[in-house]
Amino acid sequence: MSLDTLIGNVSKKLIINEEDSFNLIKKITEICNKDMFTVSSLENEGFKRGDILNILEIFKEAGFLTQQYQCLCKDNDEPEIYDSLQETCEFCGQVVKNTFVHDITDIYHLQEDIVKLVQEKEKLILQMHLGDGFITLFEELKGKIHNVIPFLGAGTSIPLGLDSWGQLLADMKDSIFSSDDKRMFDKYIDKGDYLKALTFLKNHSLILSEDKAIKERIIKRIEAKYNKNIEDDLHNIKDIINLNSDFYITTNYDLALTDFKTGDNYPYTFRQIDDLQDLLNSGKQIILHLHGHIKDKDSMIVTQENYNEIYGKTAIKTFLSGIMGSKHLLFIGFSFNDDYFKNIFENVFKDIGGDNYIILPDLHMEEAQDLIKMGLRPISIKVGDSKNKEEKARNYVKSIKVVLNNLIN
Repeated sequence: MSLDTLIGNVSKKLIINEEDSFNLIKKITEICNKDMFTVSSLENEGFKRGDILNILEIFKEAGFLTQQYQCLCKDNDEPEIYDSLQETCEFCGQVVKNTFVHDITDIYHLQEDIVKLVQEKEKLILQMHLGDGFITLFEELKGKIHNVIPFLGAGTSIPLGLDSWGQLLADMKDSIFSSDDKRMFDKYIDKGDYLKALTFLKNHSLILSEDKAIKERIIKRIEAKYNKNIEDDLHNIKDIINLNSDFYITTNYDLALTDFKTGDNYPYTFRQIDDLQDLLNSGKQIILHLHGHIKDKDSMIVTQENYNEIYGKTAIKTFLSGIMGSKHLLFIGFSFNDDYFKNIFENVFKDIGGDNYIILPDLHMEEAQDLIKMGLRPISIKVGDSKNKEEKARNYVKSIKVVLNNLIN
């Protein structure tokens, strides 16, 4: 039986789409590709018992699974494995299926064929979502994945209902009353010069003329729009968490990383970090909000003055140099079309150096070469030029999901 037929059979039996069917099959092969396993062991991984039994039956029919029986006899302390329930127990002389004297557990083993077929299909799916000519850089990044620090920008939070920087600023235009001022404000936003836009806003708005008022407006907007109860296939936060890095850095004000992570989580800000080495040796997965977050209003970096204050100090370069001495940054959700990120990169990371990576949509090779000259190693994902914004957003999330999942598998 071909893998596509197997996927179709599982899809029909469980009444799920074929993508979900393949993901279930892939997860089973990842968990069980080397060791014997039981129904209970798959239940412990989050599978439903009914689904497990149906999938295993289909696997057996396809010849991708062998079944044996672990028999614990009352006359022996150690279990033995048999190929058939009709065999005779070497300790008590009873047939194995006699449950009065035997405790029997069904055990299974996947054939190598199914594992190879799944791996081959994964490669094909990756090729569908990875830009042409970028496989070498992808493999290079994959080889370093255990030393990668994800660095998240606004693009990772947009699928959760939140705004891009441009949208966030555009929401503040109602505080400007002059038509000429509004047009100028729009020009700064369109150019991606968000820091100048914020400075202009402070100088031409009575309502948002102070940092405090701007921060409160941003907090209110984030709290109103943030959607934590979103399906996993519609965002990439969990995919990023699954990279299992010791350290996560973000310029986002929201607390999505903390909300979606399990275990002991705390959103650090730069001013809370006194001793880098102690922090790195703490055994915790650290989430650093480089520009602050909404639960600590005073920590938020929102204006040119705030920006100059943090990036004008040598402490931040010393801190990041300490991290990047043996690590590589992976920028996700940033755009090189906006001056905001260019300022961050040029003021800090370009001076520090090292091999740092960025995931961007639909890069031309010339654009990729320009990024490499700047000190970034790009991974291009295929998103397409659909006029439908929702479709394009789904394609973006899906392609990042495929790339990140393949980095760790």
